[in-house]
Amino acid sequence: MCHGWQNDPDEPTAPHTGADVAVWMRQKEEKHMEERMMDTIVEIYNHMDDSDKDAFTLEDAEDMVEDQIRMDKEAGREPLAYDPQFFYDTIVELMEQDVE
Repeated sequence: MCHGWQNDPDEPTAPHTGADVAVWMRQKEEKHMEERMMDTIVEIYNHMDDSDKDAFTLEDAEDMVEDQIRMDKEAGREPLAYDPQFFYDTIVELMEQDVE
């Protein structure tokens, strides 16, 4: 039966059973963690000067991840599963967007 509307397939829908609740909560948590990680990367990027950007390496991203894990722990937050390669790729992409 057609109701004239359709759910966004990317948006978690309201759960109907106990198993659905667990999946729905996990989807919401994963989305929140992705947003938090992107916010963290953008904040770091915004504090980088031109010389930092010119010399940026994967090793720098690894150092950033270590620093972020330490800062999360010091703030009483559970550190996310930060991936240095993801940090590196995202920051390089931000640098490329700035050039455009």
